[in-house]
Amino acid sequence: MLKSGCFPNRSTFVILIHGFCKAGKTKDAIQLFDEMVEKGVSPDTMVYTVVISGLCHVNRTDEAKSLLDSLKLNGVCPNIVTYNALIDGLCKVGKVDESLSLIGLLKEGFVIGLNAYSSLINGLFRVGRFDEACEWYRTVLKENIVPDVVFYTVMIKGYSEAGKVEEALTLLTRDEERGFGS
Repeated sequence: MLKSGCFPNRSTFVILIHGFCKAGKTKDAIQLFDEMVEKGVSPDTMVYTVVISGLCHVNRTDEAKSLLDSLKLNGVCPNIVTYNALIDGLCKVGKVDESLSLIGLLKEGFVIGLNAYSSLINGLFRVGRFDEACEWYRTVLKENIVPDVVFYTVMIKGYSEAGKVEEALTLLTRDEERGFGS
């Protein structure tokens, strides 16, 4: 591409960085990200989000948090997708308290959606904080957020792994009667 005189634009970089992240080649993605910046192509929210998600995917959440900080320092505004990627990554490595803090901060300026709640509840179940996960489930219902298949899978798995299979079925049936999960 470069040999033919075509220089990659931001979209090209995003596609390549995303591909590296999907393939688990985060080192290559970071290298390309750095090259992008060196070449004068300013990363936008989407680029940062792709890299943050990629870092979280390979359990490099501390680097993902640092990248989020540099995003803000560079005048780029993260969006809810950016934060969801970090919340999910933190929960997957057992850092649910950090996710809880992040959600607390986000409630000041963002509407927390089902994806973030699903990740948080799943993380709480994974670290054995069953009652707290159930409390967040009730929050989802109070906020009139309509659960989806992913959310119910998290709930059923969490209840089942806690030895509460009957309660999982009751929860599912009760919510279907309320009009959720249809």
